[in-house]
Amino acid sequence: MVDPRSNGKTTLKRYLARYALQDIQQLTTTLQAYNSVIFKQCICVPAFAESNIQKVWSQLLEQPYPVQPYPVQPWLVIILWNSPNTASVAERDIHEQAYSNTLHNEFFKKHTTLLSRKDNFAHWHLFMPQPQAPNNSSWPYILSINLTATLPHKQGVGLARRYLSDIACGLIAQGQIDSQWFGMTDADARLPEHYLQQLAALNQQIQSHKSLALFAFKHDFHKDDLNSEHNLPINPQQPLVNQQHTKDKLLAAHRLYEQFMQTYRDALFAVMPEYGFTALGSILAINSVDYAHVRGFPLRAAGEDFYLMNKMIKLNGVLQLSGQPIILEPRVSHRTPFGTGQSIDSILEAQTLDEVPIFYAQNIIKQWQTQLSSIRELVLTQQVDTISKLSLGVSVHTKWLARLITQCQQTTSQQQRHQVLIDNLDGLRCLQLLRILHADIPRISLQQLRSSH
Repeated sequence: MVDPRSNGKTTLKRYLARYALQDIQQLTTTLQAYNSVIFKQCICVPAFAESNIQKVWSQLLEQPYPVQPYPVQPWLVIILWNSPNTASVAERDIHEQAYSNTLHNEFFKKHTTLLSRKDNFAHWHLFMPQPQAPNNSSWPYILSINLTATLPHKQGVGLARRYLSDIACGLIAQGQIDSQWFGMTDADARLPEHYLQQLAALNQQIQSHKSLALFAFKHDFHKDDLNSEHNLPINPQQPLVNQQHTKDKLLAAHRLYEQFMQTYRDALFAVMPEYGFTALGSILAINSVDYAHVRGFPLRAAGEDFYLMNKMIKLNGVLQLSGQPIILEPRVSHRTPFGTGQSIDSILEAQTLDEVPIFYAQNIIKQWQTQLSSIRELVLTQQVDTISKLSLGVSVHTKWLARLITQCQQTTSQQQRHQVLIDNLDGLRCLQLLRILHADIPRISLQQLRSSH
Protein backbone atom coordinates (compact mmCIF):
# COMPACT_ATOMS: atom_id res chain seq x y z
CA MET A 1 0.00 0.00 0.00
CA VAL A 2 1.26 3.46 -0.91
CA ASP A 3 1.89 5.80 2.02
CA PRO A 4 -0.51 8.72 1.50
CA ARG A 5 1.85 11.45 2.66
CA SER A 6 5.44 10.24 2.53
CA ASN A 7 7.39 11.87 -0.29
CA GLY A 8 4.16 12.87 -2.03
CA LYS A 9 5.60 15.90 -3.78
CA THR A 10 8.74 13.97 -4.65
CA THR A 11 6.57 11.37 -6.37
CA LEU A 12 4.68 14.08 -8.24
CA LYS A 13 7.84 15.84 -9.38
CA ARG A 14 9.35 12.56 -10.56
CA TYR A 15 6.18 11.78 -12.53
CA LEU A 16 6.06 15.27 -14.04
CA ALA A 17 9.72 15.09 -15.09
CA ARG A 18 9.46 11.63 -16.65
CA TYR A 19 5.92 11.10 -17.87
CA ALA A 20 3.91 14.34 -17.96
CA LEU A 21 2.86 15.61 -21.36
CA GLN A 22 4.99 18.20 -23.09
CA ASP A 23 4.17 21.91 -22.64
CA ILE A 24 2.72 21.36 -19.17
CA GLN A 25 5.87 22.40 -17.32
CA GLN A 26 6.10 25.77 -19.08
CA LEU A 27 2.48 26.58 -18.28
CA THR A 28 2.72 25.63 -14.59
CA THR A 29 6.09 27.39 -14.19
CA THR A 30 4.61 30.59 -15.64
CA LEU A 31 1.69 30.35 -13.22
CA GLN A 32 4.10 29.93 -10.32
CA ALA A 33 6.14 32.96 -11.41
CA TYR A 34 3.23 35.35 -11.88
CA ASN A 35 0.54 34.06 -9.53
CA SER A 36 0.93 33.98 -5.75
CA VAL A 37 -2.56 32.66 -4.99
CA ILE A 38 -2.80 29.29 -3.23
CA PHE A 39 -5.97 27.42 -4.13
CA LYS A 40 -7.91 25.28 -1.70
CA GLN A 41 -9.37 22.93 -4.33
CA CYS A 42 -9.15 22.30 -8.06
CA ILE A 43 -11.74 21.00 -10.55
CA CYS A 44 -10.82 19.93 -14.10
CA VAL A 45 -13.27 20.16 -17.02
CA PRO A 46 -12.60 19.18 -20.67
CA ALA A 47 -14.85 21.11 -23.06
CA PHE A 48 -15.84 20.65 -26.69
CA ALA A 49 -18.47 22.95 -28.25
CA GLU A 50 -19.83 24.03 -24.85
CA SER A 51 -21.92 27.19 -24.88
CA ASN A 52 -22.65 27.27 -21.13
CA ILE A 53 -19.61 25.81 -19.37
CA GLN A 54 -20.17 27.86 -16.20
CA LYS A 55 -23.30 25.86 -15.39
CA VAL A 56 -20.99 23.04 -14.22
CA TRP A 57 -20.14 24.90 -11.02
CA SER A 58 -23.16 27.25 -10.82
CA GLN A 59 -24.67 25.46 -7.80
CA LEU A 60 -21.42 25.93 -5.88
CA LEU A 61 -22.04 29.70 -6.02
CA GLU A 62 -25.50 29.55 -4.48
CA GLN A 63 -24.04 29.24 -0.98
CA PRO A 64 -20.92 31.02 0.28
CA TYR A 65 -17.87 28.73 0.18
CA PRO A 66 -15.83 27.70 2.01
CA VAL A 67 -18.16 26.77 4.84
CA GLN A 68 -16.63 26.57 8.30
CA PRO A 69 -14.54 24.88 9.59
CA TYR A 70 -12.65 25.15 6.29
CA PRO A 71 -10.42 28.26 6.03
CA VAL A 72 -11.35 30.84 3.44
CA GLN A 73 -9.21 30.13 0.39
CA PRO A 74 -9.95 30.52 -3.31
CA TRP A 75 -10.56 27.53 -5.53
CA LEU A 76 -9.68 26.87 -9.14
CA VAL A 77 -11.49 25.55 -12.22
CA ILE A 78 -9.25 24.41 -15.09
CA ILE A 79 -11.03 24.25 -18.44
CA LEU A 80 -9.37 22.60 -21.44
CA TRP A 81 -11.06 23.63 -24.67
CA ASN A 82 -10.28 20.85 -27.13
CA SER A 83 -11.60 19.24 -30.29
CA PRO A 84 -10.82 15.91 -31.95
CA ASN A 85 -9.18 15.88 -35.37
CA THR A 86 -12.18 13.91 -36.64
CA ALA A 87 -14.56 16.81 -35.95
CA SER A 88 -16.29 18.23 -39.03
CA VAL A 89 -15.81 21.81 -40.15
CA ALA A 90 -19.27 22.63 -38.80
CA GLU A 91 -18.47 21.09 -35.42
CA ARG A 92 -15.19 22.99 -35.15
CA ASP A 93 -16.94 26.24 -36.05
CA ILE A 94 -19.50 25.62 -33.29
CA HIS A 95 -16.67 24.80 -30.87
CA GLU A 96 -14.71 27.97 -31.68
CA GLN A 97 -17.84 30.11 -31.47
CA ALA A 98 -18.74 28.63 -28.07
CA TYR A 99 -15.21 29.27 -26.79
CA SER A 100 -15.17 32.84 -28.08
CA ASN A 101 -18.62 33.66 -26.67
CA THR A 102 -17.74 32.24 -23.25
CA LEU A 103 -14.43 34.07 -23.15
CA HIS A 104 -15.84 37.48 -24.09
CA ASN A 105 -19.36 37.35 -22.66
CA GLU A 106 -18.61 35.53 -19.42
CA PHE A 107 -14.98 35.44 -18.35
CA PHE A 108 -13.78 38.86 -19.56
CA LYS A 109 -16.95 40.61 -18.38
CA LYS A 110 -17.39 38.93 -15.00
CA HIS A 111 -13.77 38.28 -13.99
CA THR A 112 -10.46 40.10 -13.83
CA THR A 113 -7.70 38.81 -16.12
CA LEU A 114 -4.55 38.02 -14.12
CA LEU A 115 -2.53 36.33 -16.85
CA SER A 116 -2.82 35.80 -20.58
CA ARG A 117 -0.42 33.80 -22.75
CA LYS A 118 -0.38 32.38 -26.27
CA ASP A 119 2.16 29.87 -27.56
CA ASN A 120 2.39 26.81 -29.79
CA PHE A 121 0.59 24.75 -27.13
CA ALA A 122 -2.43 26.88 -26.32
CA HIS A 123 -3.97 30.27 -25.74
CA TRP A 124 -4.65 30.47 -22.03
CA HIS A 125 -5.92 32.95 -19.44
CA LEU A 126 -6.08 33.01 -15.65
CA PHE A 127 -9.14 34.86 -14.35
CA MET A 128 -10.02 35.90 -10.81
CA PRO A 129 -13.48 36.88 -9.48
CA GLN A 130 -14.21 40.58 -9.56
CA PRO A 131 -14.35 42.16 -6.09
CA GLN A 132 -17.90 43.42 -6.64
CA ALA A 133 -19.24 39.96 -7.59
CA PRO A 134 -21.96 38.69 -5.20
CA ASN A 135 -20.61 36.12 -2.75
CA ASN A 136 -17.17 36.93 -4.11
CA SER A 137 -15.44 34.40 -1.82
CA SER A 138 -17.45 31.56 -3.36
CA TRP A 139 -16.55 32.33 -6.99
CA PRO A 140 -13.70 30.34 -8.56
CA TYR A 141 -10.55 31.44 -10.24
CA ILE A 142 -10.62 30.10 -13.81
CA LEU A 143 -7.70 28.80 -15.84
CA SER A 144 -9.06 28.67 -19.40
CA ILE A 145 -6.85 26.80 -21.89
CA ASN A 146 -7.70 26.66 -25.59
CA LEU A 147 -5.49 24.08 -27.30
CA THR A 148 -3.83 25.18 -30.53
CA ALA A 149 -3.91 21.74 -32.16
CA THR A 150 -6.73 19.23 -32.44
CA LEU A 151 -6.44 15.94 -30.53
CA PRO A 152 -5.61 12.69 -32.37
CA HIS A 153 -8.82 10.66 -32.59
CA LYS A 154 -7.14 7.55 -31.14
CA GLN A 155 -6.23 9.49 -27.97
CA GLY A 156 -9.23 11.82 -27.76
CA VAL A 157 -10.76 12.44 -24.37
CA GLY A 158 -8.03 10.41 -22.63
CA LEU A 159 -5.47 12.95 -23.84
CA ALA A 160 -7.69 15.85 -22.76
CA ARG A 161 -8.02 14.42 -19.23
CA ARG A 162 -4.29 13.73 -19.16
CA TYR A 163 -3.48 17.37 -19.97
CA LEU A 164 -5.84 18.58 -17.25
CA SER A 165 -4.59 16.14 -14.63
CA ASP A 166 -0.93 16.83 -15.39
CA ILE A 167 -1.56 20.56 -14.96
CA ALA A 168 -3.32 19.94 -11.64
CA CYS A 169 -0.46 17.69 -10.49
CA GLY A 170 2.05 20.35 -11.49
CA LEU A 171 0.27 23.00 -9.43
CA ILE A 172 -0.02 20.62 -6.46
CA ALA A 173 3.70 19.81 -6.69
CA GLN A 174 4.49 23.56 -6.71
CA GLY A 175 2.33 24.13 -3.64
CA GLN A 176 -0.20 26.28 -5.51
CA ILE A 177 -3.04 23.86 -4.79
CA ASP A 178 -3.31 23.07 -1.10
CA SER A 179 -4.76 19.60 -1.53
CA GLN A 180 -3.52 16.21 -2.61
CA TRP A 181 -6.89 15.61 -4.33
CA PHE A 182 -8.47 17.22 -7.38
CA GLY A 183 -11.83 16.78 -9.08
CA MET A 184 -12.41 15.60 -12.65
CA THR A 185 -15.75 16.15 -14.33
CA ASP A 186 -17.35 16.97 -17.70
CA ALA A 187 -19.20 19.86 -19.25
CA ASP A 188 -22.52 17.97 -19.15
CA ALA A 189 -22.35 17.83 -15.34
CA ARG A 190 -23.87 20.02 -12.64
CA LEU A 191 -21.92 19.68 -9.43
CA PRO A 192 -23.90 19.53 -6.16
CA GLU A 193 -23.56 22.38 -3.70
CA HIS A 194 -21.40 20.42 -1.22
CA TYR A 195 -18.97 19.12 -3.87
CA LEU A 196 -16.05 21.25 -2.64
CA GLN A 197 -16.57 20.25 0.97
CA GLN A 198 -16.43 16.58 -0.01
CA LEU A 199 -13.17 17.18 -1.89
CA ALA A 200 -11.74 18.95 1.15
CA ALA A 201 -12.82 16.09 3.43
CA LEU A 202 -11.00 13.56 1.23
CA ASN A 203 -7.76 15.43 1.78
CA GLN A 204 -8.21 15.18 5.53
CA GLN A 205 -9.10 11.46 5.65
CA ILE A 206 -5.54 10.21 5.81
CA GLN A 207 -6.42 7.22 7.98
CA SER A 208 -8.80 5.90 5.30
CA HIS A 209 -6.54 6.70 2.38
CA LYS A 210 -7.82 5.78 -1.07
CA SER A 211 -6.54 6.30 -4.59
CA LEU A 212 -9.82 7.40 -6.11
CA ALA A 213 -13.26 8.55 -4.97
CA LEU A 214 -16.49 8.42 -6.96
CA PHE A 215 -19.30 10.91 -6.51
CA ALA A 216 -22.88 9.71 -6.72
CA PHE A 217 -24.53 10.58 -10.04
CA LYS A 218 -27.75 10.43 -12.00
CA HIS A 219 -28.87 11.54 -15.44
CA ASP A 220 -31.52 14.24 -15.45
CA PHE A 221 -32.40 17.60 -16.94
CA HIS A 222 -31.94 20.70 -14.83
CA LYS A 223 -34.78 23.19 -15.19
CA ASP A 224 -32.43 25.52 -17.07
CA ASP A 225 -31.62 22.75 -19.58
CA LEU A 226 -35.24 22.25 -20.63
CA ASN A 227 -34.91 25.12 -23.12
CA SER A 228 -31.47 24.05 -24.29
CA GLU A 229 -30.80 22.33 -27.59
CA HIS A 230 -27.20 21.40 -26.76
CA ASN A 231 -28.11 17.81 -26.04
CA LEU A 232 -29.18 17.38 -29.68
CA PRO A 233 -26.58 16.13 -32.18
CA ILE A 234 -24.22 18.82 -33.50
CA ASN A 235 -25.10 18.28 -37.14
CA PRO A 236 -26.41 21.21 -39.23
CA GLN A 237 -27.64 18.78 -41.90
CA GLN A 238 -29.96 16.98 -39.46
CA PRO A 239 -33.39 18.62 -38.94
CA LEU A 240 -34.51 19.13 -35.38
CA VAL A 241 -37.25 16.75 -34.27
CA ASN A 242 -39.87 17.53 -31.66
CA GLN A 243 -37.68 18.83 -28.85
CA GLN A 244 -39.72 17.67 -25.85
CA HIS A 245 -40.12 14.20 -27.31
CA THR A 246 -36.35 14.07 -27.88
CA LYS A 247 -35.62 15.10 -24.30
CA ASP A 248 -38.09 12.61 -22.86
CA LYS A 249 -36.62 9.78 -24.90
CA LEU A 250 -33.05 10.86 -24.18
CA LEU A 251 -33.71 10.82 -20.45
CA ALA A 252 -35.42 7.43 -20.64
CA ALA A 253 -32.53 6.02 -22.68
CA HIS A 254 -29.95 7.26 -20.18
CA ARG A 255 -31.95 5.93 -17.25
CA LEU A 256 -32.12 2.55 -18.96
CA TYR A 257 -28.36 2.56 -19.51
CA GLU A 258 -27.87 3.58 -15.87
CA GLN A 259 -29.91 0.54 -14.87
CA PHE A 260 -27.73 -1.67 -17.05
CA MET A 261 -24.58 -0.27 -15.40
CA GLN A 262 -26.08 -0.75 -11.96
CA THR A 263 -27.03 -4.39 -12.54
CA TYR A 264 -23.51 -5.15 -13.75
CA ARG A 265 -21.93 -3.24 -10.88
CA ASP A 266 -24.08 -4.98 -8.26
CA ALA A 267 -23.37 -8.41 -9.73
CA LEU A 268 -19.62 -7.77 -9.71
CA PHE A 269 -19.65 -6.19 -6.24
CA ALA A 270 -21.27 -9.34 -4.81
CA VAL A 271 -18.21 -11.45 -5.69
CA MET A 272 -15.36 -8.96 -6.32
CA PRO A 273 -16.24 -5.92 -4.21
CA GLU A 274 -12.90 -4.25 -4.92
CA TYR A 275 -14.02 -3.64 -8.51
CA GLY A 276 -17.79 -3.24 -8.10
CA PHE A 277 -17.92 0.43 -9.09
CA THR A 278 -19.05 2.49 -12.07
CA ALA A 279 -16.26 4.55 -13.62
CA LEU A 280 -17.35 7.76 -15.34
CA GLY A 281 -14.89 10.54 -16.10
CA SER A 282 -17.41 13.12 -14.86
CA ILE A 283 -17.62 11.81 -11.26
CA LEU A 284 -13.97 11.33 -10.26
CA ALA A 285 -11.99 12.70 -7.34
CA ILE A 286 -8.34 11.78 -7.87
CA ASN A 287 -5.50 11.36 -5.40
CA SER A 288 -2.65 13.07 -7.25
CA VAL A 289 0.15 11.03 -5.67
CA ASP A 290 -1.47 7.70 -6.57
CA TYR A 291 -2.29 9.13 -9.99
CA ALA A 292 1.43 9.76 -10.45
CA HIS A 293 2.24 6.20 -9.33
CA VAL A 294 0.11 4.76 -12.16
CA ARG A 295 1.52 7.30 -14.66
CA GLY A 296 -1.67 9.13 -15.42
CA PHE A 297 -4.70 8.71 -17.63
CA PRO A 298 -4.19 6.31 -20.53
CA LEU A 299 -4.25 8.07 -23.90
CA ARG A 300 -7.39 6.43 -25.24
CA ALA A 301 -10.35 7.68 -27.27
CA ALA A 302 -12.73 6.00 -24.78
CA GLY A 303 -12.65 3.97 -21.59
CA GLU A 304 -9.86 6.09 -20.10
CA ASP A 305 -11.85 6.43 -16.86
CA PHE A 306 -12.32 2.66 -16.57
CA TYR A 307 -8.65 1.90 -17.19
CA LEU A 308 -7.48 4.55 -14.71
CA MET A 309 -9.80 3.20 -12.02
CA ASN A 310 -8.62 -0.34 -12.75
CA LYS A 311 -5.01 0.67 -12.10
CA MET A 312 -5.70 2.81 -9.03
CA ILE A 313 -7.77 0.14 -7.28
CA LYS A 314 -4.63 -1.99 -7.17
CA LEU A 315 -2.88 0.70 -5.13
CA ASN A 316 -5.27 1.87 -2.42
CA GLY A 317 -8.75 1.18 -3.69
CA VAL A 318 -11.83 3.29 -4.40
CA LEU A 319 -14.17 5.17 -2.09
CA GLN A 320 -17.82 5.52 -3.11
CA LEU A 321 -19.07 8.88 -1.83
CA SER A 322 -22.62 9.43 -0.64
CA GLY A 323 -24.63 12.64 -0.58
CA GLN A 324 -26.15 14.71 -3.34
CA PRO A 325 -25.43 13.31 -6.80
CA ILE A 326 -23.74 15.01 -9.70
CA ILE A 327 -26.47 15.64 -12.27
CA LEU A 328 -25.45 14.59 -15.78
CA GLU A 329 -27.40 16.09 -18.65
CA PRO A 330 -28.67 13.42 -21.05
CA ARG A 331 -27.08 14.00 -24.44
CA VAL A 332 -26.40 12.42 -27.77
CA SER A 333 -22.64 12.12 -28.24
CA HIS A 334 -20.60 10.64 -31.06
CA ARG A 335 -17.15 11.63 -29.84
CA THR A 336 -16.07 8.26 -28.39
CA PRO A 337 -15.99 4.97 -30.36
CA PHE A 338 -17.64 3.04 -27.52
CA GLY A 339 -19.09 3.62 -24.08
CA THR A 340 -22.11 5.61 -22.96
CA GLY A 341 -22.49 7.69 -26.13
CA GLN A 342 -22.54 4.75 -28.51
CA SER A 343 -24.79 2.72 -26.20
CA ILE A 344 -27.31 5.56 -26.02
CA ASP A 345 -27.32 5.76 -29.81
CA SER A 346 -28.26 2.10 -30.03
CA ILE A 347 -31.00 2.45 -27.43
CA LEU A 348 -32.52 5.48 -29.16
CA GLU A 349 -32.95 3.50 -32.37
CA ALA A 350 -35.51 1.25 -30.66
CA GLN A 351 -39.23 1.94 -30.75
CA THR A 352 -39.81 0.54 -27.25
CA LEU A 353 -37.01 0.97 -24.73
CA ASP A 354 -38.22 -1.88 -22.52
CA GLU A 355 -37.46 -4.25 -25.38
CA VAL A 356 -33.86 -3.14 -26.07
CA PRO A 357 -31.55 -6.13 -25.42
CA ILE A 358 -28.69 -4.57 -23.45
CA PHE A 359 -28.70 -6.62 -20.21
CA TYR A 360 -26.65 -9.75 -19.59
CA ALA A 361 -28.63 -12.98 -19.30
CA GLN A 362 -29.09 -13.87 -15.65
CA ASN A 363 -28.04 -17.50 -16.01
CA ILE A 364 -24.74 -16.31 -17.53
CA ILE A 365 -24.30 -13.77 -14.73
CA LYS A 366 -24.69 -16.54 -12.15
CA GLN A 367 -22.22 -18.78 -13.97
CA TRP A 368 -19.77 -15.88 -14.12
CA GLN A 369 -20.19 -15.10 -10.42
CA THR A 370 -19.55 -18.74 -9.57
CA GLN A 371 -16.29 -18.68 -11.53
CA LEU A 372 -15.11 -15.46 -9.89
CA SER A 373 -16.06 -16.70 -6.41
CA SER A 374 -14.19 -19.96 -6.99
CA ILE A 375 -11.02 -18.22 -8.12
CA ARG A 376 -11.21 -15.79 -5.20
CA GLU A 377 -11.66 -18.53 -2.62
CA LEU A 378 -8.88 -20.69 -4.05
CA VAL A 379 -6.40 -17.81 -4.19
CA LEU A 380 -7.12 -16.57 -0.68
CA THR A 381 -6.79 -20.11 0.72
CA GLN A 382 -3.74 -20.79 -1.48
CA GLN A 383 -5.25 -23.88 -3.12
CA VAL A 384 -3.32 -23.17 -6.30
CA ASP A 385 -3.42 -26.72 -7.67
CA THR A 386 -7.20 -26.53 -7.85
CA ILE A 387 -7.11 -23.17 -9.68
CA SER A 388 -5.42 -24.76 -12.68
CA LYS A 389 -8.24 -27.31 -12.91
CA LEU A 390 -11.00 -24.72 -13.24
CA SER A 391 -12.89 -25.00 -16.49
CA LEU A 392 -12.92 -21.46 -17.80
CA GLY A 393 -13.56 -22.50 -21.34
CA VAL A 394 -10.88 -20.74 -23.40
CA SER A 395 -7.12 -20.89 -23.78
CA VAL A 396 -6.83 -17.09 -23.55
CA HIS A 397 -6.81 -17.49 -19.77
CA THR A 398 -3.73 -19.70 -19.69
CA LYS A 399 -1.10 -16.97 -19.28
CA TRP A 400 -2.76 -14.86 -16.61
CA LEU A 401 -3.88 -17.93 -14.64
CA ALA A 402 -0.32 -19.28 -14.74
CA ARG A 403 0.96 -15.93 -13.50
CA LEU A 404 -1.66 -15.82 -10.75
CA ILE A 405 -0.73 -19.36 -9.60
CA THR A 406 2.99 -18.60 -9.59
CA GLN A 407 2.55 -15.39 -7.61
CA CYS A 408 0.14 -17.06 -5.19
CA GLN A 409 2.66 -19.81 -4.45
CA GLN A 410 5.20 -17.17 -3.42
CA THR A 411 2.94 -15.50 -0.86
CA THR A 412 3.26 -15.95 2.89
CA SER A 413 0.21 -14.04 4.15
CA GLN A 414 -3.47 -13.44 3.48
CA GLN A 415 -2.73 -9.79 2.65
CA GLN A 416 -0.22 -10.79 -0.01
CA ARG A 417 -2.64 -13.29 -1.54
CA HIS A 418 -5.35 -10.63 -1.64
CA GLN A 419 -3.01 -8.31 -3.53
CA VAL A 420 -2.19 -11.11 -6.00
CA LEU A 421 -5.92 -11.62 -6.50
CA ILE A 422 -6.80 -7.99 -7.28
CA ASP A 423 -3.66 -7.50 -9.39
CA ASN A 424 -4.55 -10.41 -11.66
CA LEU A 425 -8.33 -10.75 -11.48
CA ASP A 426 -8.98 -7.04 -12.02
CA GLY A 427 -11.99 -5.20 -13.39
CA LEU A 428 -10.92 -5.65 -17.00
CA ARG A 429 -10.29 -9.38 -16.55
CA CYS A 430 -13.68 -9.84 -14.87
CA LEU A 431 -15.43 -8.08 -17.75
CA GLN A 432 -13.53 -10.15 -20.31
CA LEU A 433 -14.54 -13.36 -18.56
CA LEU A 434 -18.19 -12.34 -18.68
CA ARG A 435 -18.07 -11.40 -22.35
CA ILE A 436 -16.44 -14.71 -23.25
CA LEU A 437 -19.15 -16.60 -21.40
CA HIS A 438 -21.81 -14.46 -23.11
CA ALA A 439 -20.27 -14.59 -26.58
CA ASP A 440 -22.85 -16.90 -28.15
CA ILE A 441 -25.77 -15.90 -25.94
CA PRO A 442 -28.01 -12.96 -26.92
CA ARG A 443 -28.49 -10.22 -24.37
CA ILE A 444 -31.92 -9.62 -22.86
CA SER A 445 -34.25 -6.64 -22.53
CA LEU A 446 -35.46 -4.92 -19.37
CA GLN A 447 -38.77 -6.70 -19.82
CA GLN A 448 -37.01 -10.09 -19.95
CA LEU A 449 -34.80 -9.13 -16.99
CA ARG A 450 -37.85 -8.39 -14.85
CA SER A 451 -39.51 -11.64 -15.79
CA SER A 452 -36.35 -13.64 -14.97
CA HIS A 453 -36.39 -12.58 -11.31
